[in-house]
Amino acid sequence: MTMISFHVPHHLTIYSSALSQQSKKISIISSSSSPLVKQPTSSSRRLLLSTCIITSIISPATFFSFSAASFSSTPNNSSDAIGKFYELPNSGGVKALDLRVGTGSIPVNGDKVAIHYYGRLAAKQGWRFDSTYDHKDPTGEPIPFIFILGSNNVISGIEGTVRSMKVGGIRRVIIPPSQGYQNTTQEPLPPNFFDRQRLFTTIFNPTRLANGEGSTLGTLIFDVELVNVIEIPMYFCTIKKQMEAKDDSGYKHVWEICADVRLIFKNAMKYTNEKNDLHVMARTLLAKFEEKWLQFLPELWKRKMSAEEERQVGVALTSHKAIH
Repeated sequence: MTMISFHVPHHLTIYSSALSQQSKKISIISSSSSPLVKQPTSSSRRLLLSTCIITSIISPATFFSFSAASFSSTPNNSSDAIGKFYELPNSGGVKALDLRVGTGSIPVNGDKVAIHYYGRLAAKQGWRFDSTYDHKDPTGEPIPFIFILGSNNVISGIEGTVRSMKVGGIRRVIIPPSQGYQNTTQEPLPPNFFDRQRLFTTIFNPTRLANGEGSTLGTLIFDVELVNVIEIPMYFCTIKKQMEAKDDSGYKHVWEICADVRLIFKNAMKYTNEKNDLHVMARTLLAKFEEKWLQFLPELWKRKMSAEEERQVGVALTSHKAIH
């Protein structure tokens, strides 16, 4: 019986023997640093190979072995993991496996969340295109990816995954193309230019899309850990500093400003008695802020969609020139 093995640094080593007779003809050897893959020679074999990779991950026969490098905070108690994939409600088809159920709070839209992730692309034999564990601060600690839930700057599959997690939880998800990258600006983005180029030329490859490989080209496999929901006191001086920043430390999008303004009102309510004048004023202003924000949204979306359409035209022209 053919065995496929994936070794994922910082994460899991996956073994699977649940392959069809046809897939036994394909051998895959993968390591954390230099994958060696027997390359397919046609689109049908690529499709089969991608299917085998996904099957090996979601198959009931798959079992997970935690290595010493796997999530240093992961408990050894196997009861902390639920060993079966299921479809996340209202996720557009995202399938999830809870490797560890968290015990902290559940984020809501507008919250600023911090996650660690390990992203792979099924269409490239499980190629790892990015990992937050490779992004280190000056002390050598991995830097989590921070985003605002509900801002739609992040691919839908990641938002849907995090939205139902508890802080401290670890989840493996298989994200279908419809919930993955729809353009080249959605986050998370690999910081390396060549990784980004390889990722998007695969997902948006017009020739392979025309060959009927769309169902696997954009399929993503993510391991996600919800590290924290950021709920620290926010002051006006912090917003002032962000607005006046001359480098990349400042605000990059109106959604970030919105999240911080909302947090100011929430903290004013959180740290004062509900009968306090400040609490009452914050509650009133927050309600008015949310009302106004909803009025601004249509125009923001209109501008965003217009910019994305222009970028898509540019991507299509570049791909067309590359083919011809």
